[in-house]
Amino acid sequence: MRAIGIALGILGVCRATADSQVYSPKAGVGMAFTIANPAGQLAGALNVFVPLNLGSHFRLEPQIGWHTSSFDEVPANPSSPGSGVSGSTRVLLLGVGFLGTQRPGDGPTILYYGPRIGLAWTRRSVTDGSSSSSLAETQTSWYANMVVGGEHLFSRLSIGGEVGLGYLHSGTPSWTQSGPATFTATDVKGHDLGTNATALVRWYFGA
Repeated sequence: MRAIGIALGILGVCRATADSQVYSPKAGVGMAFTIANPAGQLAGALNVFVPLNLGSHFRLEPQIGWHTSSFDEVPANPSSPGSGVSGSTRVLLLGVGFLGTQRPGDGPTILYYGPRIGLAWTRRSVTDGSSSSSLAETQTSWYANMVVGGEHLFSRLSIGGEVGLGYLHSGTPSWTQSGPATFTATDVKGHDLGTNATALVRWYFGA
């Protein structure tokens, strides 16, 4: 009986120690390595998340995304440098998630749910060197995404994913043109509605 009592006591101490070692993250930084619409449609995969656990059941998660690209068309007459068409695109996305959280059994798995909302600003420019003409195009869009997700903690690192139903509203584009050349605008207004999925990795540094 004494041996059984000692064994149970050791087991209780080990269990209490293990429970005390379960990490409770407060803040961190994350990256989406697979991201779909609507944020992915606007700013691509370069989206950074900042999880802020403000209570045992609430997370505020700001999000920033960006995308840049450029092109230069080779002129038909190589002897006339600077006569081709060039352009660039820049996108900045700012969003935030208001997420309720649950931690089944106070273990290493965190479940969350709630809305993500955000704004995106897009600017495109095209220049025709042969006629000294240019086009500047701007557009503001917004999105709302209702998500359900989860993550599993490996010490301070977590790997997780989420699925959602997202709505994207693309605003009315605005164009400013100069020079004699006529350009074809590429942005259109409208909306998209559909399901989506995202995979994320997060690193927590708050005690």
